[in-house]
Amino acid sequence: RHDEAVTKAPRCLSASCAVGAGLGLAVAKTLNFTHKVAYNTAFISGATAGAALSTGVAASVCKESAGTAAMQVAAAFLCEGFQQVVHNKFCNWLFRCGCTWEWAGGWNRCNVHNAFGPKC
Repeated sequence: RHDEAVTKAPRCLSASCAVGAGLGLAVAKTLNFTHKVAYNTAFISGATAGAALSTGVAASVCKESAGTAAMQVAAAFLCEGFQQVVHNKFCNWLFRCGCTWEWAGGWNRCNVHNAFGPKC
């Protein structure tokens, strides 16, 4: 029984963190920001807030420590921060597609928009 309880709580927290981050991203997407900095800030904030709320609830239900919940929320923040800040430059590094930093145009010149030829 102890082994089952040890593995059940982290899975419960991970699932709730993922669902909360996804819901936070969905809410941020509905705001329809056009300015890239506001858009990215809303996505990072939405994912982190959603993860924090859902993980906090799950921690109390799963009887898990706050430290584990905080690590889950930090992971959600770091993953979404990477996605919103570094992803486009990383995409260009991998695929040489034309993506650049968000504040320098993002994926406006990405070859995925081309009618013909290679696409990332």
